[in-house]
Amino acid sequence: MSTHGQQITLCTIRLDGQIYGIDMLAIREANQSTPSIRVPGSPPEVLGLVNLRGSIYLLLDIRRMLGLPEKKMTSDDLLVVFRPSQGESFGILVDSLDETMVVPARLVTPREPDSSGSPISGIILGKDESFSMISPELMYRRAKTLLGNSKQPPVQNSSASLEKLA
Repeated sequence: MSTHGQQITLCTIRLDGQIYGIDMLAIREANQSTPSIRVPGSPPEVLGLVNLRGSIYLLLDIRRMLGLPEKKMTSDDLLVVFRPSQGESFGILVDSLDETMVVPARLVTPREPDSSGSPISGIILGKDESFSMISPELMYRRAKTLLGNSKQPPVQNSSASLEKLA
């Protein structure tokens, strides 16, 4: 988590009208969505692979991981690419990036990882609203576990350093 003293710098995203916070330092970039290629035999939480300026990224279905309703990809969606502290860069699709905010660390209630594979790492309790924090590391760990249990090995591409997830 990017903390400055007793504060955390977050970027907020929106999914189905709900706000989620993500550690600002974990975000590599955000772009307009780009078509993905489905990987045969991959679990439903893996949308496929995307090519962004010659780099290949795994695209995860954050909606499914959060238990939100499915949504068809549109040109309005944004691709957020993460560089987690552990593992390879990967992307998710979000409805929007809202704002960057600095939150006092005392407002964060940590959540212990559970067996469901939820990417929620904590809850921010604000005066006006509360929202969940999403951990890129937990998302990556979940994808690694899912791909390790899939019927087909993950696709490797020489133009990107996709870690063998199995």
